[in-house]
Amino acid sequence: MSTDPIVVGYDGSAGARTALSWALDAAARHTVAVRLVYAVNRVLRSRPSPPMPGDTDRAAAHRNARAVLDSAIVEAERFPVDVSGEVLDGPAVSVLCDQSRHARCVVLGSRGLGGFTGMFVGSVSLRVAVHADGPVVVVRGEYPAQVTDLPVAVGVDDSAAAHDAIGFAMEEAAVRRVGVLAVRAWTPPSAPWRSDIRPLVRDVAELETAEQHTLAEAVRGWREKYPTVSVSTKLVASDARHALVAVSHDAQLIVVGSRGRGGFDGLLLGSVSQYLLHHAACPVAVMRG
Repeated sequence: MSTDPIVVGYDGSAGARTALSWALDAAARHTVAVRLVYAVNRVLRSRPSPPMPGDTDRAAAHRNARAVLDSAIVEAERFPVDVSGEVLDGPAVSVLCDQSRHARCVVLGSRGLGGFTGMFVGSVSLRVAVHADGPVVVVRGEYPAQVTDLPVAVGVDDSAAAHDAIGFAMEEAAVRRVGVLAVRAWTPPSAPWRSDIRPLVRDVAELETAEQHTLAEAVRGWREKYPTVSVSTKLVASDARHALVAVSHDAQLIVVGSRGRGGFDGLLLGSVSQYLLHHAACPVAVMRG
């Protein structure tokens, strides 16, 4: 279990506050610290120019960012978590990706402002999920303050990233004392277009059995490592994007790999992962493969 802090991209926006709530809860469960990071990105001019009305002074920007972080730290004192904050210069994506090298995970809201101006799914969150060196959690919607018994869901395919996703899901489920729902999507062969051809009922059944076996094998070792976590599996004959979004309505967290193959053909940011970041009903954790 990683003892690195949970890093939160924080700018004082509603999305960032929701992300911080998730991070504080997770940090308390894992007994790790939370580190808030506010990125101040200065606009570099090609040539010197006199100050213009409305120009943001760097020192003032740092003071404002520091005030935002200090306020958040005071609010977080009710949690049994060590919380610190730092203002760093640079574009939000670069700053957070750099911080991800020494973080248990990076947590972001789905939208932001200020130090993360223009931060919406498809911008900073997506780019951090693509380039970070570790897990990235994007907290969508209203993260519930109350304890929930909903499971942690995980998308399973044949990729290395999916293997890591299962491990992350199992660890989160263990500290939350809930179960894991492992989901694998597959596409049954289409029916023959000629009416005189006998349907391959047996072959379809065999393929489905093979997919079930693959799913069971993917989680078998993790069941042994986390014997207290109840694991259920779900094989869905459906498009992976829609299958996982449907599952997210009954989960407290959904975990996927950033790239995949097999049961999640073409799983990369821009397809399944991106679709979840846009449409999932719960926080989404993206694992780098």
